[in-house]
Amino acid sequence: HISQIETPHLWLNILNEHDPKQMNPGFSFSSMDLASAVPFLNSVHIDSSFFKDVNLTYHYQHHRKPIKADHIGIYTDDIHIGTPINRRAGKTYLFTSMLIDLNGKTILSGDSLYSFHTKDIRINLPQKRISLDSLSIKPMLKREDFFKKSVYQTDRVTLYGKQISFYNFDLNNILTTNRLDFGRLQFDHFNVLFERDKS
Repeated sequence: HISQIETPHLWLNILNEHDPKQMNPGFSFSSMDLASAVPFLNSVHIDSSFFKDVNLTYHYQHHRKPIKADHIGIYTDDIHIGTPINRRAGKTYLFTSMLIDLNGKTILSGDSLYSFHTKDIRINLPQKRISLDSLSIKPMLKREDFFKKSVYQTDRVTLYGKQISFYNFDLNNILTTNRLDFGRLQFDHFNVLFERDKS
């Protein structure tokens, strides 16, 4: 049992070569995996973790440019890896809640067509909820230049909102397919503009 982990600086470089046309066995991390990596452990519980300065680069094979997020903060509560210490406590989760603080940073999409900004991203696994606060998605190019660069009849979207929440999402599906499937979507004070070039 670990009370707290705090790291002042962290660099993450993630390479995803998953082919969405192929079946993926899924993501899992069991006590057997932990035991093979660390022979004297079969369970680890961390009350909280704080990564203050995270520099993330995410490479996806279908995008020419990686997605980058520099100097973000990640706060996680109740992390559990391996066999539950108390099996009668009910279902356990990889973590209970996570807060990703983007510190005012803007993230560019892999195709450089959009900029994405949100104050923070909150994930709650027991409630199966992902919330994004003060969200905006804006095209990086003017209307004519956007449709010249994009695929034929691709929508040009401009979006602003106070908060958006995704309910009943599947974490395993996100990790294995890079796709967010959810059961319910909730908007709070949103404005959305869709444009399409039909010429």
